[in-house]
This record gives sequence, structure tokens and C-alpha cells, in this order.
Amino acid sequence: MLTELRIRNLAIIDELVISFGPGLNVLTGETGAGKSIIVDALNLVTGGRADAHVVRSGARAAVVEAMFEKVSRAAIATAEALGAETEEGAILLRRETTAEGKSRAFVGGGGVPLSALRDIGELLVDLHGQHQRRTLLKAGTHLAALDSFAGVAPLRDEVSAACVRTREAAERLERAQRGLESRAAKQELLRFQQRELASADPRQGEEAELLQERSRLSHAARISSLAAEVEELLAEGEASAMERIGRARRALDELAGLDPACASLAERLAEALYAIEDAAAGARIRGGLEADPLRLDAVESRLALLQALGRKHGGGPDALPGHRLRVEEEIARLDADEESVEGSRRALEEAAAVYVDLASRLSATRHEAAQRLARQLQSELSRLALEKASLRVLLAARREESGPAVWNGETVALSTDGFDLVELLFSANAGEEARPLARIASGGELSRVMLALDVLLVSRGKPEAGFPATVVFDEVDSGIGGRTAEAVGERLARLAVEKQVLCVTHLSQIACRGAHHWRVLKRESSGRTLVSAELLDGEGRIEEIARMLAGRTVSEAVRRHAGELLGLAPGKRRSA
Repeated sequence: MLTELRIRNLAIIDELVISFGPGLNVLTGETGAGKSIIVDALNLVTGGRADAHVVRSGARAAVVEAMFEKVSRAAIATAEALGAETEEGAILLRRETTAEGKSRAFVGGGGVPLSALRDIGELLVDLHGQHQRRTLLKAGTHLAALDSFAGVAPLRDEVSAACVRTREAAERLERAQRGLESRAAKQELLRFQQRELASADPRQGEEAELLQERSRLSHAARISSLAAEVEELLAEGEASAMERIGRARRALDELAGLDPACASLAERLAEALYAIEDAAAGARIRGGLEADPLRLDAVESRLALLQALGRKHGGGPDALPGHRLRVEEEIARLDADEESVEGSRRALEEAAAVYVDLASRLSATRHEAAQRLARQLQSELSRLALEKASLRVLLAARREESGPAVWNGETVALSTDGFDLVELLFSANAGEEARPLARIASGGELSRVMLALDVLLVSRGKPEAGFPATVVFDEVDSGIGGRTAEAVGERLARLAVEKQVLCVTHLSQIACRGAHHWRVLKRESSGRTLVSAELLDGEGRIEEIARMLAGRTVSEAVRRHAGELLGLAPGKRRSA
């Protein structure tokens, strides 16, 4: 809610402070008194356009400040995201525009980009005037209005949650696919290595065995010759080592009989004889070794293969079995990744199916509510001097070229508010085709459409997501009077039960319903024009309403009529 507006050096306003209250705040005064400048100031401080012409003649800069209290959580979150200070749900906005056309924006005392001021301003105030922004011109707010009318907040929350889950599933699948694509070449290399190592089938210690075998095969003739010589020296002939040691052992045995101390010598010599016999037997085996060129070639080839693989994979031939095991483990992990991609794909399909089911149910509810909303808006507009106007609520599915959400055979948008596009189409005159509001509605017409929509939503007790708590009307009474003015005033009062409403008006039927009534005055002092705003009490309101009824000449009868109007207007205070 806007609680205070401070204006300095803006257009013809020197300095002005207005404290607004809850409910319906009306601003009245003579034409040209400066009422619309107050609305312009509010537009400026909430991010509207500005140039050097807005600065009061002779002033260095125009400054507008606006204090908002009890603001929405969305506005507080937006302000705090900018690092702006907020206190107990209150936000202070400030806008400075210099005579050179430069502009600065502040939220909570800290400087912010103008776009940030505009973002926060749109959450705080909805302005309806000739040159101000209007929430209803944004097609996105049409969807919020329809959902508010339809009362689909719980279902929309389910759609939002399903959308988030589907997006997360899509991101997981994309990450898995990216990883799999990057590993495809690695997987191919590993499978080649697996085949290569499986074909070679290396064993731990095989290289040493092959080296020994190659040495034997390469020197087979010499080994056989040397072994035969060893066998002959050790075991063959009368002069062999075994024959001579045998004679020595028999002599020692006889000696031990004569001298027992020599028994140990006989035992040691017996052990030596056994060792010589073993050596001779081994030499006899090697003495039969023959050259085998085919086997030597096979050993050489096997060694060459193992050593080449060892150099290729690192660590030598003995490291090949361990490397083979690691390759097989990595292939198994990559195969598991492929299964993970498939699992992610299935999870995405399931999440998208839930989203489409919920979003289609939401869409069906919206289509039914859209027809009711159009009928009721049409009825409201006929009471606001727009009898010939027609209004349609157009719904269409937002389609995408690709995506996980498929409905009725077509890919639809994956969005937290569902896949519907909603737009209000309007025609002010009979026989004319209804077109988007932003393209054909005048300021006064648009203000009344907004008023009718606001009243419908408030009357149904629906929270208005996307619509600020403060609404400003500058042209809602344009071109109307009589019963229509009464109808507009009555609807403004109804709207003000739930919202803060600021209305600039020339009509007594509207002004009499205000809970707070400000009269804007323009006067001259020392050759300069000054603007002031006066909060009217009971008698002051009677005089102002009478002026609005009769003009400059006010009779007692007109005053009595003004008093009657103030007394008949329900749901308000007689004095501010």
C-alpha cells in the first residue's frame, strides 16, 4: 500500500507531500490543477519514462519519493535480491531526474538500475492513465487473471512442481548423454585393447620364463656338449669324480673303524657323493638337449609380442595382466553409464507424462472458466457505458519445435504455468472484430475493462496473482456520466474493500465514495505557479462535491445535494 508520496520540482509542482490511506483515495480539482501530474510522479518513481521536460523550470532536478508498506513477498524478495534495505515489509522508492535529462533510481536508499526500479514498481502499483503502463496490456497478466477467476491455484502449483521435475529429468539426461558421447571414443579404444590383451593372454612372470627358454634353445649344442663333459668327469670312467670319491669313502670307512673320530669325515664325503650324483644326473638330462628352430622362433615371437604390448601400455610385460583387468573394469563402468542414460530417458518420459496430464487438466479448466469470465466481463462492461463492446478470452496451446512434453500429438511448452497462452480480445463497437487490448482500447476503455476485471476477481474472493495491491485510475470516468458514473463509483468502492485505490476524477458520483478525498489546487505566488493538495474534512468535501456538481456558482440546493450524495455513498467514512 502506498502510504506517502513526496514530489519536488516536478512540472508545475514545487513541493508536495500526500499521505494516502487504505481503501478508495480520490483526487479532485479544477482542470489543469495538477492532478494528473501526481499520477505522473507515481509513474516516474515506479520506473516510468522521464526526460528533462519533467523538471520544474529553474530547478536542478526533479525528485519523487514513494513509501510503500505491507508490500507483497514478491516485492520484498525482489528488493532484497538487489541488496536494498527493507524494514517490516516497507519499501522506499526514489527517482531523481536532472534538467539535463539524466536519471537515477534508488530502492531503500541504495542506487539501482532503472530496470530494477521498474520491476519492483510493477509489483507495487498498477497504473491506468493516458501515458502510464497498464498491467492489463501484458498478455502474461491475462493468464494470471484467468487463473485467479478459475480458482486453479492448487492445480497450477501441481503443474509447476511437475514442470520443475521434468526440467530436472531433462537436465540429468542431457548430462548423461554428453558424458556418454565424450566417452564413445574412449569406449571404442578400450574394447580394442580388451580384444588385443585377450588374444595375447599374458601371464605374470611369463617374460622371464621365455627369456630362459630362449637362452637354452639358442645354445642347445654347447649346452649338450658341456653337459656330456660334466657327466663324463663326474660319473663316467675309472678316473671320474664318483669313482675316485667312492674309493676315498671306502678308505674313510676303514679309517673310522680304526679311529672313531674320523666318522664325521666319512659322513661328509658321503653327502658330497650324493651331490655329485645329482649333478651328473642333471648334466645327463641336459646332455640330451637338441636344437629346435621352430620352438625358438615361437619363443622369439612370443617375447616380441609381450615386450611390444608392455611398451604400448606401460610398465612392461609383467604389468599387462593388471592392465587387462583395469580395461575390463572400465568397460563395465561405461556399459553401466549406457544403462544410466536409458534410465534417465525413461525417467524423463515418466515426468513429462505427469506434466502433460496435469497441464491438460489445467487447460481444460481454463477453457471452461474463460467462457464464464467473458460472459461476466461483458455484463460488467455493459454497466460501464460499453454496451456495444465485446470481449473474448482467447486460449491457445504454446507449441515448441522440440521438447519432452507431447499433447495431442504435438510438442507443447514446458512451463511452470502450463502450456496455455491467454489473451483478452476487445472490440468497443458493434460489428468490429475483437482484437488485442493493447492495439485498440483507449485509455478510458482500458481503465474500465481493468476495473470490471478487478471487481469480478475481488467479488469472487480470488487472490490476484500478478496484480499489485495498489491500483491507480486516471481516466476511468472519461466520457461518462449519470448512471454509468454511479456504476463506476460503486465498483471502485467495491474494489477498494480489498485493495488500495487511487482515482483522479471529475465526477461527483465517484468522488463521493472516497474514504480519503484530496483536493488539488493551483495558484500563483511571486510570479510562479504552485500546486498544493488538501485533505478534505466533512464540510470541505461538501463544498468540493458541490463545485463538481455546479461549477463556480454553488447554491444551497447544490450543497444539500452534495451532502445527500456523501450520505448515500455506502462503505466509506464521511471525513478523512
